[in-house]
Amino acid sequence: MQPDEMEKHEKAYNAIIGFYDLAEKLIDSVGHPEVKDPVSQRDFIEPMVKQIEEATDILSEEYRNFVTTGKKPGFLAKKKIEKAVKTVNTVLLECKNSLSN
Repeated sequence: MQPDEMEKHEKAYNAIIGFYDLAEKLIDSVGHPEVKDPVSQRDFIEPMVKQIEEATDILSEEYRNFVTTGKKPGFLAKKKIEKAVKTVNTVLLECKNSLSN
């Protein structure tokens, strides 16, 4: 693998892993000084954190498989990837909507 190709893959992988950072930020929001009810906040974000983590696990696993084998994902893998991306997007929209309320 060429250095520029490796750098491209590393950049893409780090972007995927960045979703874990999002989950971490949601967890950190429970302790934010402006949160009046940390228990409710935790209960609200807990399922979202789990969804993000599970989706990110799928994305990172499928990306590692692609980089290691060089084979594009098959039909079932594509469906898993699409579902994982949709899950992350749904959670992000839910977070955005909760902030604007």
